[in-house]
Amino acid sequence: MDFIKPIGFFKYLFFNRVGVIVFNFMFSIIPLLVTAVFIFKINILTNTLRILIFSISVLLSFFIVYIFEFLIGLTSFWTTQIFGVSLLKSSLVNILSGLTVPLSFYPDILRGFLLNLPFQAMYYIPVSIYLDLPYESNLLQKFLLSIGLRNKALDLILEQLFWVIVVAFVTALCWQVAKKRLVIQGG
Repeated sequence: MDFIKPIGFFKYLFFNRVGVIVFNFMFSIIPLLVTAVFIFKINILTNTLRILIFSISVLLSFFIVYIFEFLIGLTSFWTTQIFGVSLLKSSLVNILSGLTVPLSFYPDILRGFLLNLPFQAMYYIPVSIYLDLPYESNLLQKFLLSIGLRNKALDLILEQLFWVIVVAFVTALCWQVAKKRLVIQGG
């Protein structure tokens, strides 16, 4: 039934997820921020330019996370259970993206490897923009520096945009293959 609706399946799930996030933002994040600022006297970011760059980074991070989760969901076309794959994905993303342990705490060799994967664009880049962490160079950042881009925030945003395009391309290819495997019973 989802394939015959006037909106594509990918868009349908995307806007469903956007609605959940907007609801959670309004009824969970905003009350927590108000509580943190007024009761616990926690300082929040006040630099307008950094808030704008951080917001763009969070938006790109959302796209990467959503597209990657859709890609992992496509494994259900080849497996009988998605639970194990989903649990593995969550664990790997938590560890490899800097969500559980910041990437700056990893040894140099491991950090150098992880900074060249798309996972760090999911959580580590937005946090590093918000906290104004030191510049962590990887292969893509070195390329951007070699062509003359020396703005840290712009480089990080371009890196996230690069990963959105790469992960979306891989997901689109897998989606085309998965749709051909679809077998509908009784209808």
